[in-house]
Amino acid sequence: MLMNKILRYSFVALMAMVCGNAFADTEITFTAGTDQGTNGSSGNPDTMTKDGITISGTNFGTTTAQYRIYASSSLTISSTVGNITKIVFNCTASGDANYGPAKIKEMSGYSYADNVGTWQGSESSVVFETSAQVRASSIVVTVGGSAVSVASPTITGTTPFIGSTEVTITNNAEGASVYYTTDGTDPSASSLPYSAPFTISATTTVKAVAIKGSTSSTITSKTLVARANVTSIAEMNALADKTPLVFAGAVLVVAIPNSSNCYIKDNSGASLLYGHDKFMNLEKGKKIAAKWTGTVSMYNGLFEVAPDELTAVAGDPVEIVYETATVADITAANVNKVVTLKGVTNYTEFTSSGNTRAFTISVGGENVSGWNAFYYVYSAPEAGKTYDIVGAIAINNSNVRFQPIEIKEASSTNIGIIKANTEANAPAYNVAGQKVDNSYKGLIIKNGKKMLQK
Repeated sequence: MLMNKILRYSFVALMAMVCGNAFADTEITFTAGTDQGTNGSSGNPDTMTKDGITISGTNFGTTTAQYRIYASSSLTISSTVGNITKIVFNCTASGDANYGPAKIKEMSGYSYADNVGTWQGSESSVVFETSAQVRASSIVVTVGGSAVSVASPTITGTTPFIGSTEVTITNNAEGASVYYTTDGTDPSASSLPYSAPFTISATTTVKAVAIKGSTSSTITSKTLVARANVTSIAEMNALADKTPLVFAGAVLVVAIPNSSNCYIKDNSGASLLYGHDKFMNLEKGKKIAAKWTGTVSMYNGLFEVAPDELTAVAGDPVEIVYETATVADITAANVNKVVTLKGVTNYTEFTSSGNTRAFTISVGGENVSGWNAFYYVYSAPEAGKTYDIVGAIAINNSNVRFQPIEIKEASSTNIGIIKANTEANAPAYNVAGQKVDNSYKGLIIKNGKKMLQK
């Protein structure tokens, strides 16, 4: 009798161990720089396989420092060793910033918080689509065997939003009830039951769980961010990196040195807008219409705002007169101001074949660091002459420097400014900032103005 009990207990313990192993979660981690396919550039598919998990993308870079899931592509993650219950993308940026997890399109079971995108459910294969490029340092896939699971709910709502947004939670588990929180805590059966969409007007983290009987789904989380409403450049410049904003006032365009940079100012200060081909509708001396949106993007200590769509206020441009600066004014306190540095006696010549972009500007025995940020071509200075340089004050990792936009020879009496080129013979550049000749057809920038060369 005693032997039978011992055998029976041993069998029960063995079955518990086997069942526990059958339903145990297993994590398979793909680490960029270690687990690779063959492709490292945009425009090509690639595939990686590890421990029964295959990750395959239609436009997927796996041999770079981070995994790159390029814009408008699809990524399929499939398993031959059990159902996938969780996929985590550890991204190099947060939220809706460039390369962040928000660039993965909304889908059932997917949510993101900070720099982490998470899918939860129970599938043998999961397909993701991107709206813009996503970069991840690792992708972690959890396989949960054949255990019974409850599908996670999906949270949708506009982010970032202006004013308010409606939040909808979709129940993806038949027969389950959904509960949610808006204070950042994890939901349970004692939390608010979801019955209808609701509205939020401030940045909020919504978490939801589906519960069926005694079984709960994994928790879905989504942070919906309210855009900061600013009315002046001073307010905007005080925002933290990655902050989405809406600018309620109008600002003046003071310089567009190339297709990626636009310097602006108002009565409270100056700032920089950065974005490829975002300024085609703007012109120096015109104002940008109010209610434009963008996101703060710090670059090596330099404050920039990446704008969305911009519209110029109708009317003729006003004349821009740049403030005169001295070497003592080229400081971090004046970053993103466009000023005129007068009395320059020496600087470096830049040719189309290229010199180093770093150089020194000499003014009355004092020197200031220069940087040819806009890839302009400059003639060498002539001995005995002085020059006036219009440029932007910038910073790079605490190094303050002056970035020329235009160099003009000063008059011998130092009363006025003599243009180095007439309107007709002035150098012309395409929207990428490259110098072009008269044979070039298309939109050009000459003497700081945009025009169509036919």
